[in-house]
Amino acid sequence: MAKKVVVLSLWLVLVPVQSNLVAADPRVKPLRGINTIFVQVDEMNPEASADGLSVDQVQQDAELRLRQSGLRVGTPSSAILYIRVQLLKSAAMSIYVYDITIQLDQEVSLVRDRSIGDFRATTWETGTTGIAPASKMKERVRQDLADFIDRFINAYLEANPKDAQK
Repeated sequence: MAKKVVVLSLWLVLVPVQSNLVAADPRVKPLRGINTIFVQVDEMNPEASADGLSVDQVQQDAELRLRQSGLRVGTPSSAILYIRVQLLKSAAMSIYVYDITIQLDQEVSLVRDRSIGDFRATTWETGTTGIAPASKMKERVRQDLADFIDRFINAYLEANPKDAQK
């Protein structure tokens, strides 16, 4: 009984400290100060287009969502939001297995050796793998993409509060 009380007491004391430590997400810091984002969507399986999902649609969805949130979308810049949707269709089962990755690549340099020069690196990333019936693939993938773009927007806005942008 005494052991349970000690464990419970430690849990009650440590949990608030732990939640405070993770409150400031270090993944948002690299988003600070970005002015313009270029969206690039990788080519997809041709079967996806036949089932209603195209690179152009994904590009338009992403850019519209970013613009509606007040982010500037433009030509290739130092910040590139890559969207990769990989699809594999099983005609026999009439399903798709999909993998979505959204990553922000930026020009970075190494603090320890600036002579190396700038290079591109991924500074923010999210994604998922899923399964959808062929008849629902387009809706599921577009919804997952919308959710991930929203995650990016939220992280961006956390790193760039509107008060600081004025």
